[in-house]
Amino acid sequence: MVHSIKLTRFKQFRETEIRLRPFSVLMGENNAGKTTVLQAIWLALDSLRHGKLLTIDRKTLQIRVSSTGYYIFDFPFIPQGDLSSLFYNKISREGSTYDESSGTILEIVDERQNCFRLHLRDLFKNLNVKLLTPAPELCRPELQNYEPLYISGFSGVSFQEERMFPAAVGARIAAGDIHSVVRNIVLDLKLHEPKKYAYLEKLLSEEFGFRIKEIHYYGDEEQYIFSEYEKETKKGSVGLDFSGCGSGMMQILQIIAVILRNCPEKTRVVLIDEPESHLHENLQIRLLRVLMRLQQELGIQMILATHSAAMICHAAPEDVIPILPYAPVNKGLVCETEMQKNVAARLGAYDLGRAEAGGKLAFFDRFRLDPLEKLAERMHLDVFSGVNTIPVVRGWRTDDDFPFGLRDALHEMLGREIEIHIVYDPDEMTEEELTRIKLLAEKGRVILHTLSWKNIENGDSERAGAILESFRADAAPFALQDKARKDSAPVRKKEYEQLTLLDI
Repeated sequence: MVHSIKLTRFKQFRETEIRLRPFSVLMGENNAGKTTVLQAIWLALDSLRHGKLLTIDRKTLQIRVSSTGYYIFDFPFIPQGDLSSLFYNKISREGSTYDESSGTILEIVDERQNCFRLHLRDLFKNLNVKLLTPAPELCRPELQNYEPLYISGFSGVSFQEERMFPAAVGARIAAGDIHSVVRNIVLDLKLHEPKKYAYLEKLLSEEFGFRIKEIHYYGDEEQYIFSEYEKETKKGSVGLDFSGCGSGMMQILQIIAVILRNCPEKTRVVLIDEPESHLHENLQIRLLRVLMRLQQELGIQMILATHSAAMICHAAPEDVIPILPYAPVNKGLVCETEMQKNVAARLGAYDLGRAEAGGKLAFFDRFRLDPLEKLAERMHLDVFSGVNTIPVVRGWRTDDDFPFGLRDALHEMLGREIEIHIVYDPDEMTEEELTRIKLLAEKGRVILHTLSWKNIENGDSERAGAILESFRADAAPFALQDKARKDSAPVRKKEYEQLTLLDI
């Protein structure tokens, strides 16, 4: 198991440590670095496995570390001849030397706290990986004994698929072309791992309603693998070729089949990039639960990178890791105390992760925010949709004290200050309620915004625009702004002062 990996000068990461769990779900905005983390783990594990960077004498158990390193010529995710994209700011080295201050350093730590320090350099237009960790510092290392399994985007199965030797199938899998050998993978399970094949059939049928009707290959008679699944029609069930099945089910089949084929004998670490592709939300949740089940039953480690809110919300909060390239440490959401567990249950892992990334969290006293959403769109503000949005909780009630104790709880859970904003309509509250929430807000350091929905309906969107401005990810902390403007004075007045309800 990979306990953690530290990326130094790797792609967009200058120096960041990612602390992993047996089942990890990486979340973040586009270009946050989720896939980059998967690639770094694959690169480190693949180098340890195939590069012979360290060897162990079977008789003496003495560990030897290679002094020359390992040259990698093919990557499943890097175009040939473009090694510069691996390095931070595309700088492979400083000056004329190749010491540790140049290139990339990947530090991967296993469950025994062995730290494998790998140095990646661009030498003679090829990538050289060298293990810097001295042999005496390693205690019974095992990461070098297993191949990493990288499962990326699915692009559909081919109309026909020839039978391939197991080594050729393995090469396709290692190259990230799993979709091109789906039938071979399933057939190999049926022929060589009948128990796993039976388990695959059971999982697909019980969890997803997908039944494999027949798969075989008769070498003397056929050129291509024969594969059919069972399709229910009004006139009964019929057999259809895999190529006629929807992309979603083929995505599920690809993921589960290749995991069962490789784990745990060949692979102990599975990396899956965007497993939700082509899947409806309900199937995304079901696939997540199946993957969690496989991880526990096979005794392996799974690391997922996803944009799926459904998957993130249904994962354990401590397994959800928001990826922040600028932060020194990325780790799972902490849920140790009862208060933290209550916060995770109320907000969900998805909004917690977004709060950590954006530093802000907003509560509204309405469920429907159509006027504000359209105003934000008109002002070109990524508040409710777009890049770097903030989490929004709708339907807050004045008798709900939950937001007022959030700031300290989130600081303990996320390790950073999170601004808590509450937007409410004073026209719908009594004087007693207004006095109460003001006192609670002052005690809990919560930022209150008064917003009259009647005024918005009458075309007065000035204050609403100012509030939306404060929600921008790049806006200064609101506490610094609030003293300078008692009434949330507009920042972009010209853009929205003339907007009417029809415009919104």
